[in-house]
Amino acid sequence: MLIADVDRNKGYYKRVFQSKVPVRLGEGGINDNIITEEAFERGLLALKNQIIRLKSEGCEQAYAFGTSALRTASNGKEFVDKVAELFDLHIEVIDGDREAQMIYKGVKLSLDLGQEKCLIMDIGGGSNEFIIANQDEIFWKKSYRLGVSRLLQWLKPSDPITGDEIEKLTTRLSDEMADLFEACRVHGVKTLVGSSGSFDSLADMICINLHKHEPDDDRKFYDFELSDYNHVKEMILTSSKEKRLEMRGLHRIRVDLIVMAVVMIDLVMARCDVSRMRQSAYSLKEGILFDLLEGNL
Repeated sequence: MLIADVDRNKGYYKRVFQSKVPVRLGEGGINDNIITEEAFERGLLALKNQIIRLKSEGCEQAYAFGTSALRTASNGKEFVDKVAELFDLHIEVIDGDREAQMIYKGVKLSLDLGQEKCLIMDIGGGSNEFIIANQDEIFWKKSYRLGVSRLLQWLKPSDPITGDEIEKLTTRLSDEMADLFEACRVHGVKTLVGSSGSFDSLADMICINLHKHEPDDDRKFYDFELSDYNHVKEMILTSSKEKRLEMRGLHRIRVDLIVMAVVMIDLVMARCDVSRMRQSAYSLKEGILFDLLEGNL
């Protein structure tokens, strides 16, 4: 959730409060296209608590958006209707194309992409969005139903993950994302920009464990040294869940999902011949804020 003061006339915004709640809406049912009863209740409880916070902050307007778990679940509409009934809040379920567009806008609020084409990568639980763009325009974008929750529930990896399991996952991703790798080749992509989520955790882990300082709470972006990324990647892939729970900078909600994420990141970097890696602290929520500033909502 993101709460902000917005002045459309001046094109001004100020972040007031933000939070992330580990709802795990797709847990146990995402590959069967259903929201389980337990996840359904967790989602309602999370929204109830967030709405209490919205009211305490005196919010005048609330916008809610649903992504992969809601757009693919057979009972997604039932969840949306229940939220409207209980909380008088309308959830707009957006498709992957619009999600990618909003992610691009959010990333542009955090850093200047410049004129060189880069690949923006947003790793979600239900889907992943990839956008080839520069500061001025999008050249290619696609949403894949290969989110880390889907992959984790499909692979059911050992603890720690084995080499054979990494190969199995890499093979599936290579087959299903072949058009992405071709698009990166055609557009000459050399820079990967990871938006929020897993990339936040990787940047935080590098700051704390390798450079021995706390991450900047106001950080909008981070430029990775590839050697630092490779070091943290190996820490993650060779560790058990118990060890990952002890790793500073790795949020508990990503302890399992981060393994799927780094396998995917590593594949994308290798197949797209990436030589530069950046993190944007902004993503979908900030893209919605961008649309508010432009008067599109």
